[in-house]
Amino acid sequence: MKDIPVDKSGPKYMGGDYYQDSVIITLKGLDFKLERILTSFTVIDFSSNHFKGSIPKEVGELKSLIVLNFSHNSLAGNIPPSLGKMAALESLDLSSNKLQGRIPVQLTDLTYLGALNLSHNNLEGQIPLANQFDTFERLLRWQLWTMWISIVKEMWQRSGTRITSINNC
Repeated sequence: MKDIPVDKSGPKYMGGDYYQDSVIITLKGLDFKLERILTSFTVIDFSSNHFKGSIPKEVGELKSLIVLNFSHNSLAGNIPPSLGKMAALESLDLSSNKLQGRIPVQLTDLTYLGALNLSHNNLEGQIPLANQFDTFERLLRWQLWTMWISIVKEMWQRSGTRITSINNC
């Protein structure tokens, strides 16, 4: 668990004192209009909302956000590098959209990130490797290795061969 400093000067909103856009959120069949969005929200799940367009760079201003889920929409364009400023983010899901381009290297600054899903998009290029992203690569290699071991073990068991050891290839 980490401590996030609390500002006692009052609520802070995206866009400061002037906010151009409002958002209507439907929760349990009821519509709520948000004239302003607090920067202290910690979990935002916008999944499966038929959103189109690009991810606003201002989302990166939500520095206390712990979970952000924009999955299963029709979001296009590049992943905003400003998302790398969300220092408290632990989970980011942008899967099943139409995002394109490269994964911004700024996302490697998300040192608390423990879950990342960018699958089912049109992303290209190498995955940037630094900080937490190095952990993801090692975890993926470990998962592939253990999956390979269980497949080989099952094949050998079906053939009646006894396994005495498996060496790292």
